[in-house]
This record gives sequence, C-alpha cells and structure tokens, in this order.
Amino acid sequence: MLKSLLSAIRKPKWGKQAMQADVPAYYQQERVECSIQAANHYRIPPLVLLAVAEQEGGKPGQKVRNINGTYDYGVMQFNTVSLAGLRPYGINVNHVLAKGCYPYYLAGWRIAGHIHNDQGDIWQRAANYHSRTPYYNSVYRSNLIRRAAKIASRLDAKQTAPGITVNSSPQKARPVKQVKSDQIQEPFSAYSAPIKVNGFDNLKAYPLQFKQRGSFGETPAIIGW
Repeated sequence: MLKSLLSAIRKPKWGKQAMQADVPAYYQQERVECSIQAANHYRIPPLVLLAVAEQEGGKPGQKVRNINGTYDYGVMQFNTVSLAGLRPYGINVNHVLAKGCYPYYLAGWRIAGHIHNDQGDIWQRAANYHSRTPYYNSVYRSNLIRRAAKIASRLDAKQTAPGITVNSSPQKARPVKQVKSDQIQEPFSAYSAPIKVNGFDNLKAYPLQFKQRGSFGETPAIIGW
C-alpha cells in the first residue's frame, strides 16, 4: 500500500523561489504516512491533506521569507499569521518546524476547521489554508485539484489507502455535503482546539520506520512522534 502511495507522489514544483531543492524520499514517505494519519484523526479526506502537503512542499526546520515580510515554517509552511493563532494553545514555532507527524496534525486541524466552517466547495475551503483572498485562493485551489488528480491517478484502485476515495474526479468540485466520505460526518466541535503536544504524545501512535539509502549505505531509521 505504502509503495503505491509513494509512487503517486511526484517531486514537487516549488511555489517559492527559496524552495528549489527537491524534497528527499525520506520526507516524501513521512509526508504520506503523516498526512493519512492526521486526516484520519480529524476525519477529513486524506487526499485533501495529501494535496495540501504536497503543494506546501516544505521540509522540517525550513524557514522561508515572503515578500510581505512574513515567514512560512516547516513541512506544512505555517505562516507567521496562522502561527499567531496557535500561540494561545501553547504551540510555538518550534512545534511547526519539528520533524515527524505533529506539524501535519496541526495542519489537519486547521483544514478540518475550514472544511466544516467555511463556504464553497471542498477545494475552496481547503485552499483557505493558504489564503482567503479570492485570487490567491482560486490559484491555490486549482493547484490542489491538479495535485489531487495526479495522486489519485497513480494509486492502484485495488490497493488504495484507507480513507482515500478515488472513484470520482477531484476536477469536478462538489459541495462538501456531496463528498462521499464518512470522515467529515462527525461534528467538528470535538476538535475545537488543536491537539496539544502532550496529548499528541499520548496517542496510540507508532514511529515511522523505513530505510535511508545514500552514500552512507542502507541505514534503518525511525522517526519518533
């Protein structure tokens, strides 16, 4: 299953000049596993979170300066403005810069809020993760649909990961109420605040285990949550 998912993820095209290098396979695998786990936790379509994660295309510890003076941080490129909204919950820049799945869970919480509370089709709502400004939202929405279609087209329909629905084209945007997924049926009030670091540590989580290949040979690696 994971092999088919990884083959579905193409090397991202960076949307920012400061991010030109390809994301290593090490982080691509982390992106897939963490996106699916976070999406399942917040009961949102995994394909949506996968598309956002690929579009953001960040890396752990990455800090990118925008032309308006703000910064984007980490694998999910949390902006200075959105980060300010997390501070009341005890979440700071170090949490979104960290490696592992926690930043994906924070992003999943934000996207779940947009899906359940905002207006528009599911892709417009997900694009609010990037911007609510109509022009930038529209561009980002189109990018999400394109990425989701490519991911879905590369998945083996018989070995689709749990929760990922690929039997309908994401290019035909539909209202959230028409999305055939039981993952957005549960009231969002259960997740009115992002999961805290200590709460995250208490989840029944498992480390991501895989092997790194490179000049140092084949080394087992574990990313703890």
